[in-house]
Amino acid sequence: MSQRITITTLQSAVARLNRVAHTDTYTLDAAYGGYRLCQRCRFGGERDLSDRATGRETYSVINAFINGFEHAQLARAIADNPAG
Repeated sequence: MSQRITITTLQSAVARLNRVAHTDTYTLDAAYGGYRLCQRCRFGGERDLSDRATGRETYSVINAFINGFEHAQLARAIADNPAG
């Protein structure tokens, strides 16, 4: 049986995304029974990073962003410290 995705689960995932990305600009928008990942803009406003979707689909999107940041950080670490 799979884990139930609640708004608390999604908020925790967004908090982790902000930690991994070293920012606090990622937010969760919840309306009409769906969710979407958003980002606050530097000079005001907010932009949508995903379509409105179910909790499980939005959780997958957030985790895709987390994985992307983690892989980019690993690639940078490898490039900065080549073995050999």
